[in-house]
Amino acid sequence: MEEQNLDELITNWDLENNGIPPEESTLAARLEILMYRTLADGHPVSAARLATAAKVPIEIINTLFEQGRKRGGEWDDDGQLLGNVLTLNPTVHNFKVNGKELYTWCSLDAMHLPGLLDQTAEVESTDPVNGEIIHLTIPPDGVPTYDPPGTVLSIVLSSGDRSGPQSPLCSQMHFFSSRETAEIWVKDHPDATIMTVEEVHQVVRKHVHAPLEKALKQLE
Repeated sequence: MEEQNLDELITNWDLENNGIPPEESTLAARLEILMYRTLADGHPVSAARLATAAKVPIEIINTLFEQGRKRGGEWDDDGQLLGNVLTLNPTVHNFKVNGKELYTWCSLDAMHLPGLLDQTAEVESTDPVNGEIIHLTIPPDGVPTYDPPGTVLSIVLSSGDRSGPQSPLCSQMHFFSSRETAEIWVKDHPDATIMTVEEVHQVVRKHVHAPLEKALKQLE
């Protein structure tokens, strides 16, 4: 197969095999969601396993993995995926779904992944200022509940380097037990904006879930 970038590979394959023109293809979005859902089983993901789940040639998944490595994705020595937004490697954002202990790269990831996984997540994170533990229950299609009641998030709304949990973007997105501790932290991180859980929930619905609605329905 000729070397192509991932977008070309996906759209060309979808057109040739399914008759779906590039402007109507949701394959790229479905591959991303399937990657998260396969990782949510709690085990490293091989290219062959994801290709089987997606019903696409393994060459497409190999290219997907190659591009993911350049963006900070995490792989083991056997070439199996360990983390990409959702991760098996510990971070400060513990993310439990279906009894599986997982993690996310940042607070925003923890907020949007339940809707893509179609599962409720129990999230536990730590306020980076006072060390207080924050608990959230985030359903796939409803408003999250949380404790402490003053919980807020730091969110970076601009695009930027999001290549792993320590990237300039991800490392600025946290949960805080109160607006007061968030304001202390944001003084040294001016790119971050303090938002309530409800505000982030609306951002996620509009800017993450809505654009992927067609792809999500095709996975039902």
